[in-house]
Amino acid sequence: MKRRLRASICLLFVLTFVIAIILSGCTAGTKKIRLSKEAAYSPVPTEEKFRVTDNANLSLIASSSDLDLFFDTQNACISVKTKENGEYIQSASKQADKDGLSAVLFLTISDNNGKEYYLNSRDNSVVFGTFKTENGDNAASVTYSLAKEKEEASSDIQTIKKGTLRVDITLKFELDTDALIVSIDCDKTFISNGFILEKIQILPGFSSYEAKEGDFLILPDGSGVTADISGKAESDAGYVYYCYSPDIVQNENGAKAYLPFFAFKNAKSLICATIEDGDALAAIHYSRKKGESGAVLFPEFTVTLTERTQKHLFVGASYKGVIKIRYTFLGKGKSSYIDAATVCRERLVRNSVLQTGTLEEKNSIPFLLTAIGANSSRKKDSYTEFREAKEMLSIMKAKGVNNIVLRYMGTLSGGLSGEEMIKAKLMRNLGNKNELNALLDYARVQNLEVFFDINLLNTDKIRASKSLSGKANYTPADSVINNLFKPKDKNFYTAPLKTFEKSVSNALLVFSDKNISLGDISEKLYSDIGFGFTKQESKEYISKSLRAFGANGDIMLSEPALYLLKNAKYVSSMPMSAKAAFDENITAIPFLQSVLHGTVYYAGEPLNYSGDIDYAALKCIEYGCAPSAVLTYRRTGANSETYYVAQSPKLAKAYEKMNAQLSDLYGKRITGHTKVFDDVYCTQYANNSLVYVNYTNKSVEINGITLEGMDFMRVN
Repeated sequence: MKRRLRASICLLFVLTFVIAIILSGCTAGTKKIRLSKEAAYSPVPTEEKFRVTDNANLSLIASSSDLDLFFDTQNACISVKTKENGEYIQSASKQADKDGLSAVLFLTISDNNGKEYYLNSRDNSVVFGTFKTENGDNAASVTYSLAKEKEEASSDIQTIKKGTLRVDITLKFELDTDALIVSIDCDKTFISNGFILEKIQILPGFSSYEAKEGDFLILPDGSGVTADISGKAESDAGYVYYCYSPDIVQNENGAKAYLPFFAFKNAKSLICATIEDGDALAAIHYSRKKGESGAVLFPEFTVTLTERTQKHLFVGASYKGVIKIRYTFLGKGKSSYIDAATVCRERLVRNSVLQTGTLEEKNSIPFLLTAIGANSSRKKDSYTEFREAKEMLSIMKAKGVNNIVLRYMGTLSGGLSGEEMIKAKLMRNLGNKNELNALLDYARVQNLEVFFDINLLNTDKIRASKSLSGKANYTPADSVINNLFKPKDKNFYTAPLKTFEKSVSNALLVFSDKNISLGDISEKLYSDIGFGFTKQESKEYISKSLRAFGANGDIMLSEPALYLLKNAKYVSSMPMSAKAAFDENITAIPFLQSVLHGTVYYAGEPLNYSGDIDYAALKCIEYGCAPSAVLTYRRTGANSETYYVAQSPKLAKAYEKMNAQLSDLYGKRITGHTKVFDDVYCTQYANNSLVYVNYTNKSVEINGITLEGMDFMRVN
């Protein structure tokens, strides 16, 4: 009997071990599929009548005061006519056909063998006649039944044979005064068993047209960029911008879009697209072909988490909510990127993402000072102790910097290397409680503000969140601070969201009644397969969990994370250039600043990191950014760029001139930004103040007034 029991226990152990091996690399809630060697399916484009809109086939389906919406009964695409100038914007134009994008939907699908299918509404539905329209009040819904063959697309859903690919997806087109609203309810989308709907591209041909002189696109790159598409491209170009950050769980590679926004200027119309539902799932694609004018710009939505390795496809959670895009058509006289920024801001306010109104006017400009406490828990890695931070504040104030906002980094156990927040405490090697209270008391008496920086997404490898294939998600330290003060002997891994609320609770306990600066949570966003969260659901969960900080004190963000901005008072580092696109037709603009100025106080890149404080100060002035710096009390282990004794006189001098002339503008909207001459720019504010910046070494004359080289001036 004992032998049998021992044998059973051994067998159970062996089975458990074998199952563990089988499941290793495949996280809970993830489906693992071995890839077949079959080639991906992609349809052959059909005849031209289904690819290009003929106005004779247009049927009016909705009308507003500014727009008419037409449906092409032949190719089941849409056209929008602006009543002001009679221009048609079409999803199936000749240029869209040339670009291979003349359809309203493009889908990426996989089956249970990992084979990929690329379907589109034209070749897999319209040519079969398997689409249905339903008209409503200023709206119409079109349901496309897509399949590989006509019989499969037209058959009753209940009779679909096993292994047959079929997708039924409904697009709702709606007019609202000056806007076209396009939406999909993912929960009502049908896909046959054994297939996974991975990605959806919506109206990819809408921005495709034969560009004329003056036409441009606005890309959500860094601070924002315009792409001049009027001339012929010298080379191919292509970029992908992931809203709020690439998702490391899906191994996404690309740039970050701080705003779920893009725009295109089409002859007489400027069309601004704001993604209002499903925004965290969106990737905005931009591409341009060598030797051609024009370009394409459109959104793609990842509705199911997937990861492909060499041998397997891993499948995670699917999004069941609504995807919604609003295309706003601007009227005559509104064709600049400032006009587009105004539309973007109005939509964000209306959707309760940004606060209404403008900031309270202050007597002085905030100077955002980042102090580095320690790189790690070692005493020798301490740069600025509590008493030393107090001394830095007093010295800067004595030099005339009266409005200091301190972001204090590296104060928790682990320093900049960031021991996970779930167990972090204030480091003793920075000083005792009395010294900390002395710093806070001094700041309070002098009307200064102190924010303690926390990282909520860092963890050790043991508790790291997993990718779909089961690997720990490694995250390089990507902030400007961590790149200069690289933590020693420490790797960064992303924390699973199941520990997030505990981390928030510990942060509230450690920093009771203190202001918080949200570090890594401002810089990245990812899905969580352990929770079954898509990136959209992660965004909503994190946003909700962080509300407790608003009741505890004020909030600072290290970067302008849009879904956290409503409750934030400061942003310590606003991008001031392009991040990814550097083609000959790309120009960086203060688009992000034009959307946010007057809503939240934000600083630019640290003045003392530029190598030229005077130039960096002019850039802040042009872009409406408050000045900032990163300083340490001690030079040992840091560098001369951050040593406060060497840098504080230069910083105070730059601040003094800015503050004297511009202090009342930081609560005002930016209403204009123009290039006056080469390297000379003008920024206009809502009170009609003009601020000119001259980056050249020579003086220039503007309206009878001389502006010296490497200087600025304000004209009321």
